[in-house]
Amino acid sequence: MSECLADDQSFTLSAQESPTEEDVAEWESFTTPQTLARHLPSEMLQEIFLCLLSDDVLDVFNIEDGQGLLDAFAGAGELRQVGVPGFWARTLLVNLGKARLCRNPTEMLRDVLSRTGALDFGIILRDPIPGDPIPGDDSGPFGRLMTLLAKRSLQWSTLTLNRVSPDVLRVLLPASGRLPRLRQLDIRLSSVSDLSFEDCPLLRHVAFECPEPSNVSLPYSQLTSFSSYNTYAAVDSPIRALEILRVSPNLVVFETDPDQSYYVGSSPIPTSFIHENLSNLITCDMGLLQCLTLPNLESLAVMSTRHTPFPSRLLNALPAVVHLLERSNCHLSRLLLHDCQLMPQMIKRVLSLVPGLSELIIDFSTSVDNMTIMGMAAISAKMHTVNLLPLLECFVYRDSTPTVGALLFFNDDFMAMLLKRSRSDQYGLGSIHITLLASDIAVAVERIKGRLHSSSLEDLTEMRASGLDIDITLTNSDDLSYRL
Repeated sequence: MSECLADDQSFTLSAQESPTEEDVAEWESFTTPQTLARHLPSEMLQEIFLCLLSDDVLDVFNIEDGQGLLDAFAGAGELRQVGVPGFWARTLLVNLGKARLCRNPTEMLRDVLSRTGALDFGIILRDPIPGDPIPGDDSGPFGRLMTLLAKRSLQWSTLTLNRVSPDVLRVLLPASGRLPRLRQLDIRLSSVSDLSFEDCPLLRHVAFECPEPSNVSLPYSQLTSFSSYNTYAAVDSPIRALEILRVSPNLVVFETDPDQSYYVGSSPIPTSFIHENLSNLITCDMGLLQCLTLPNLESLAVMSTRHTPFPSRLLNALPAVVHLLERSNCHLSRLLLHDCQLMPQMIKRVLSLVPGLSELIIDFSTSVDNMTIMGMAAISAKMHTVNLLPLLECFVYRDSTPTVGALLFFNDDFMAMLLKRSRSDQYGLGSIHITLLASDIAVAVERIKGRLHSSSLEDLTEMRASGLDIDITLTNSDDLSYRL
C-alpha cells in the first residue's frame, strides 16, 4: 500500500488496485517539486537533490546543473527555506570561462556559498581559455569572485588549481597560507610565483604539475600521497624524485610522471635509498627503480610515457624491477606493466620474485615486438608447468595494437593453465580479462580458434560454468567486439 501525506490529507492506493484518473490527478497534486520541498523531511530532500545532480561536482556557472535545478525543484523558494547545507557543501567547480558568459556570476557564486553553512566543501578553479588573462583587480568581476571564495577558505577541504593566473592566486589564497581543513591539493599550473601551503595541518594528498616546483612550499613530512606530473623533465630525474621521498617519510603512495613526457635516457644512479612506508609506486623512471629499496611495497605500476622513443619503449623496465624486488624483499600483491618489453627469462625472473601476487595486469598501447610475444608465451607455459604465482586471483591483459603476433600466447598451454587452476582448491584464480584489438575481428577469431584444440574451447565453457569470471574480447577501431 502506498500513502502520501500533504496538508493534513492522505492519499491511499492498494497495490492491487488500478488507479483511476481522479487518483492520478490527486497523486500528481502531491508530487510537484514545491509540495515535496514543503512536506518531505530535509534528509530525504537532500538525497533526492543529490541524485538529480550529475555527479559529486556542482558546476556553479552551469545554469542547468546549479541554479536552474534549484529553480526547477524549489519553484517559489521552498528549498531555500529548508536550508540544508548538505545540498551545497560538495565540490564546487568554479569555471572562469563559463563565468564570463553569465549575467551576474558574483551573485550566483555568493548564493551557492551562502548555502554551504559552516560545512567543508571542495573547490575546483579552472580557466579553460589559454592565453586569456584574468584581471587581477580586486574590484573587477573576477577579483570579486576570488574574494568570495577566499572568505570561505577556512571551509576548503579540497583545492584544485587548473591553469589559473598568478593574479587570481594572489587574491584567492590567504596571505597567511592557513587552510586548516584542507586535505587534498591538486596544482596544475603553467607558471607560478611563490605559494605556501605549509600551514595546512590536515593536508595529506598532493598532485603536482608545475614547471617551478621549488616555488611551492608544502608540508612534505605529513603527506601520505604525492603525485608528480612532469615536474622534473631532466636527466637527473631520479635525484629529483629522491629529494621528495627523503623529506616525505610518511608517504604511502608515490606517483611520478605517468603518461607524461620527460627524459628517459641514461641517468646517474644515486646511492640506494630506503623508504619504510611506501606501499604503492607508479613510475616510468627506470633510474628511480634502480635506487630504491621499499620493504613494504604492495603495488607497483611501471608505465611508459607518451614520448618514450619507439620502438624501445621501456626496454630496461624488467631489469630495473628485478633490482627493486631483490633489494626490497617485499610482499607485492599487484603488478602493472604498461608497454614494457617482456624478455622471456626476465619476466619469469620477475614473477618468481612475487609469489604472493594476486593481481597481474599487462597492458600495451604500442606495437608488441617479437621478444615480448615470446615473453607472454613463456608466462603461460611456466604457469602451467610450475607453481608460478600460486596466489594469483586476477589476470588482465590488454593489447590496443592490431598485432596478430600478440595472439600467439593465447594457446593450449594458456587454456590448460586456466583449467588446472580453476579445478584446484590450491589456487584462488577468480577472474581473467583479456582485451585484444584486431584490425579484422573475423580473421583474428579464426587464428585463435585455429591455435586451440577443440577440447580447449570446451574447457572454456566448463570454466565459465564453474564460476570463473573469464572475459576474452576482441575489438576493432570501429568499436565492434566479439566475445570468445
